[in-house]
Amino acid sequence: MELGETAKGLQNTRDGLDITLALYRADPAENGHKLPNLADAYAAAGFAYARLATQLRVDAAGKVKYWKEARDEYQDSTDTWREVQRAHPLLAGDAKSAASAAQGLQDADAALAKLSGR
Repeated sequence: MELGETAKGLQNTRDGLDITLALYRADPAENGHKLPNLADAYAAAGFAYARLATQLRVDAAGKVKYWKEARDEYQDSTDTWREVQRAHPLLAGDAKSAASAAQGLQDADAALAKLSGR
């Protein structure tokens, strides 16, 4: 995504999220250590959709669609980080990732509000 290969980047991000979700669902007894990876995968998907939403060639309807997707992914990331935090205090790197996901959620909400004229 950062190199401008948005379609490939989004597909790689979605594939990574699918793999992480499959691993998470495969063994519920061992999920505690998988939650940060899942939260990061959701945030990466949010980032990918946000990048798509900010491309010049995307029309207004596309921007709304991509920002909504970004918002959903960032919300899932934020919710997952909260689940991690209920289990134990966040490590410094995890706290930074959680804050980044929360900021992404705020940015998506702001973009959607601006696009809707609010």
